[in-house]
Amino acid sequence: MREMFLMTPALEKPRLSIRDVAKRANCALGSASKVLNGSLEVSPAMKKRVLKAMEDMGYVPNRHARNLKSGRTYRLGLLMPFASDLYYATLLDAFNETVMETNYRLDVQLHRWIEKEEDVAIRYFVESGMEGVILHPCRTNYENVANIRLLEQYRIPCVVMGPQGICNLPDTVFRGMQDLASGMELLVKHLASLGHRKIALLLPASSSKQLGMHERLDGAKRGVASYQGVKLEVIYMRAGSDNVPSQKDFKTYGISITDYQDYVSKLVKKFLSQKKGVTAAITVNEITAWMLITALKEGGFRVPEDFSVATLGLSNTEHFGGFPLTMAEYSPMDIAQCALDALLKKIEPTLVPPSLVVRRSSAPVCFSSPGQPEEPQNNNKHERQQT
Repeated sequence: MREMFLMTPALEKPRLSIRDVAKRANCALGSASKVLNGSLEVSPAMKKRVLKAMEDMGYVPNRHARNLKSGRTYRLGLLMPFASDLYYATLLDAFNETVMETNYRLDVQLHRWIEKEEDVAIRYFVESGMEGVILHPCRTNYENVANIRLLEQYRIPCVVMGPQGICNLPDTVFRGMQDLASGMELLVKHLASLGHRKIALLLPASSSKQLGMHERLDGAKRGVASYQGVKLEVIYMRAGSDNVPSQKDFKTYGISITDYQDYVSKLVKKFLSQKKGVTAAITVNEITAWMLITALKEGGFRVPEDFSVATLGLSNTEHFGGFPLTMAEYSPMDIAQCALDALLKKIEPTLVPPSLVVRRSSAPVCFSSPGQPEEPQNNNKHERQQT
């Protein structure tokens, strides 16, 4: 006969309170509460005593009860795409690390560039009592987006990580991210100083509808204006209709990082078949740069001996692509800190400036090669570079 064992629950111990901690630390209840809330109004000795009492007793604060009492949640919402993409994963790490230095905690939601998913996430943030929202948008126009108005209605501060070209956002929404124009200007000047006279700027075919493309183009034009005899070839990468998702499909199904990489790979191969005298190219992101280098190698070109590549990106990401990229880099920690300051201090964030970091993907043009032009005149002799 099989024996049966009846397990009886242990007697539940009463939950410790902050009063118990204060009694153990031999201090006033108010002093213990200030230590718990991270106040700077207590002495180091008092803080040490209270923290030791909490540790000795195994005291764990009931955050939910504290939030109900104070009417606050101390939670910030972050909405972004592609957690598997290196760029967004690096930003996610930076935001998490920055927020961990405060009393707040981060609630992360992801979208696949589908507008409906953005709407659902924003409403979730409002319903969950977020005290601030950081949004990487998937739209260019928010004129008829009801959920973005909920943030204004409930007075929830919001930072949109995007360029100034986003339309019809509430006045209470702050905007900020990288200074894309300055980054592109740095890259063009760098390649021109190496003797490249025909520089391609690779943009998606639908770039007029994509965020930040106008800033990139303006910065590239500024860079070219500093040099004589240098031409900027703005190339809108197009592929056949067989591999271009329709606008309806895009809005319905979104796009995965794998789909995006496959799509970019086809675009850069199409570009290489018609580059016509271009000796260097600037891409809009690291994925496109890596795909371009791969396609160049498959086509028998050497990088950077035959062709130079540069791009925009975040610091601490350059070594993941398998090739050391020349980049205009932005600090992910600076981006996160600027966004957090805007939320907590309710101030307009400043654009994060770039630093030019020269690596092996760019090199001087070989002027002894047949058909290469003479070296252009540099009108910007005081150009600064971070190497």
